[in-house]
Amino acid sequence: MTNNQANNPSRNTQETITSNAAGRELPQKQIVKSFKTETKKKRTPAFDRVQEHRDNINNGFECWIADDLSSVVYLFELRGSILARGYKGRAKKSAFYYSFKTEEARSQFVSDWMQKRSVSAEAKKKGYPEPGVETLF
Repeated sequence: MTNNQANNPSRNTQETITSNAAGRELPQKQIVKSFKTETKKKRTPAFDRVQEHRDNINNGFECWIADDLSSVVYLFELRGSILARGYKGRAKKSAFYYSFKTEEARSQFVSDWMQKRSVSAEAKKKGYPEPGVETLF
């Protein structure tokens, strides 16, 4: 009986690294789409740290990021349910986690929510009250 392992060194090595030294799974490649807004904001190291945390939670899901970084949404299907999870700005806690009956309903809701977040962030930046918020003067 011969041992062929010595002749084939790649047999004992792992082709791709899927976990770090602590044994946690590394984030797999995600589909990232940009949501067009009027303004485009530059990514900061703080946003990148939070985004890395979100990517670890939402590993392998489709990700939509607003150009002004006001919102991030992950779209996925789990056990036959059509789901979406959204985050505001640099928040680590999700703003919503909803299931939908159809993919069209999900994409419509996500588009509307991201548009509202962009308008709200724009109003906050200019110092105007957010749309839909009454002022008592």
